[in-house]
Amino acid sequence: REILHFMELRACNRAQWEIRGLAHQLLRQLREHAPELFGQYGPACRVRGACPEGRLSCGEPYKPQIGLTANRNKEGEQFFPQEYIQAIERAGGEVRRIPFDASPAVLRALVNELDGVLFSGGPDIAPWRFGEAQVHPKTVIDAQRDEMEMALFEIAFSAKLPMLGICRGHQVINVALGGTLCQHIPDAHGVSHYDVMHEVRFAPDSRLAAILQADSLMVNSFHHQSVEKVAPPLRAAAMCGEINEAVEWAGEDRWIFGVEWHPERFPEDEHAQRLFASFVRAARRV
Repeated sequence: REILHFMELRACNRAQWEIRGLAHQLLRQLREHAPELFGQYGPACRVRGACPEGRLSCGEPYKPQIGLTANRNKEGEQFFPQEYIQAIERAGGEVRRIPFDASPAVLRALVNELDGVLFSGGPDIAPWRFGEAQVHPKTVIDAQRDEMEMALFEIAFSAKLPMLGICRGHQVINVALGGTLCQHIPDAHGVSHYDVMHEVRFAPDSRLAAILQADSLMVNSFHHQSVEKVAPPLRAAAMCGEINEAVEWAGEDRWIFGVEWHPERFPEDEHAQRLFASFVRAARRV
């Protein structure tokens, strides 16, 4: 019942959903290894909806399915900020909502249907997850969200899905791969990065700099924590003084990036558009 509710399947039972997940994986392999099967129509249409003419493709552009993690409002209710949804849709993707209470079984079923995952912004990650026992007084923890997102990352990582982390999501990616966080920037660095604009500078050889076509950028900032030790599979992609502002997968074999700022809040900005466009393109190739 949980899976049926989450996947918005009104008439399909659990077994049917699992079959569709397998079909989606098969189509991924076919698109990669036998593109000629799709003829003049290009990429396959969505597995969720049947093609009206019974072909592998309806001729409609395939919209990569991007999982979006929920945030929580002041009343404690989960919601999905429209800025993320609109940014993905403008880039040609389609958003699939991932709630806090999604169990590992639900997440595994969902990942079979996804082409990428966006870890959204939000509160802090529990310090014990990166090896610290003491909790800073300013730290705000959402244990349920931590549990779900760490499980989601592990499953999506195993599936080699492209992943983008924004603000908290940037930190989730680093912690999930073994990195650490600074719990309170003002204490550690003597500056505030909350509700300000500041410059970030990109590493000259970073993939992120190439994607954004920029050496530096003025960004918004809404975080009091930051990445401290970058997890070994990642590398620092952007800095503001001593403070990490972006990470990226060190090799070329995965599309995994995290940024501390909120590009979704600047829909007209060409750099933000390039980031989301690159993400959706990577998801299209999965």
